[in-house]
Amino acid sequence: VFQLVLFGEIDPEITFEFNEIAVDERAQNASTFKQQVDSLIALQGAGVIDNAEIREYVRTSDISGLDFISEEVPERNADPETMQIMSGAINPQMPGQQIEEQGKGTEEWQKNLLS
Repeated sequence: VFQLVLFGEIDPEITFEFNEIAVDERAQNASTFKQQVDSLIALQGAGVIDNAEIREYVRTSDISGLDFISEEVPERNADPETMQIMSGAINPQMPGQQIEEQGKGTEEWQKNLLS
């Protein structure tokens, strides 16, 4: 516009480039990946996907930085009592005491943990 106003024509030899606004790509990727993982966990909770699908997504994501995770799922060596404590079926403060309202889903939780 300035060339046109000042000289009456535009010189095609004169060009300019805009500098891109600096973006912290690592912070942006971390935020994006967290949102994706939160969505995956919600989908898993709804029964849409399983642990293996989440593991594969996390392992192959370009922004996760977790490409070192192997394709093979490691074996779990937790004993049954530890699994019940983790699921909330047993109160760790009072060993052996069942928490009825939380304990009813323990078998399903253990099955999912071992798969």
